[in-house]
Amino acid sequence: MLVDGGAWAETVQQVRLQDLRVHDLRHIFTVQLYGLGVGHEPRQVSRGHRIPGMTANDSRGDSE
Repeated sequence: MLVDGGAWAETVQQVRLQDLRVHDLRHIFTVQLYGLGVGHEPRQVSRGHRIPGMTANDSRGDSE
């Protein structure tokens, strides 16, 4: 995912969040899906991961 670093930094500053990265939002999204009981494959597809272990690493408690 490409994000204009300057625009992202300005947005983070405007909403008064420090050290927030796009990756953090992706991780939060994956953890929320896991918590809602969404299966491994849909989470993997939603993240664009082709390697199953990548999604498992991002999903707290996911041993798949």
